[in-house]
Amino acid sequence: MKTRSLIGLLLVLPVIAPVRAQEWQSLFDGKSLDGWKASGAPGSFKVADGQILCDGPRSHLFYVGRAGKADFKNFEFSAEVKTRNGANSGIYFHTAFQDQGWPAKGFEAQILNVRPTQGDYRENKLTGSLYGLRNIYKSPVTDDEWFTMRILVRGKQIQ
Repeated sequence: MKTRSLIGLLLVLPVIAPVRAQEWQSLFDGKSLDGWKASGAPGSFKVADGQILCDGPRSHLFYVGRAGKADFKNFEFSAEVKTRNGANSGIYFHTAFQDQGWPAKGFEAQILNVRPTQGDYRENKLTGSLYGLRNIYKSPVTDDEWFTMRILVRGKQIQ
C-alpha cells in the first residue's frame, strides 16, 4: 500500500528550543536533509523549495543532529505543515532511529485530517492527537492549507 503525504516546512522551521531558553535552534537548513536519517523507504523524502516533502511508501525521517547525537529533553517544537488529501503523517519525538517498522519508543503528534478506512478499521486519531494517549476526533485544520504544529514538552507533560 502506498501512503501519500506531503509535509512542507518553511526555511526557518522546524525549530526546537529548550523550554527556559529564548533562542530557537533550526533543525532544517532549507536545502538538504543534513542531520536527518530516513528509515524504511528513504526515497519517500526529498527537499524542494525550502521544504521537506514526503510522498511514497511508509518511511520515517529521524532528526539525529549534524553530529548524530541529537537529544532533546524539555523543549518546544514548531513546524509549518501542509497536507494533501489522503496524507497520513506525524511528528515523533523521544524516539530513536531504527531501520524498519514503526518507532518502538516515543510519542507521535498525529497529522491526519480525514478519517481513512481500511477494511473494518477506521482511524479516529486526527491532527493534534498524541497518538493513542490523547486522541482528537475532529481535525482542527484542513488539507491544502498551511498550519503551525507546536509541541511543548516539560518533563512528563506534553502539550
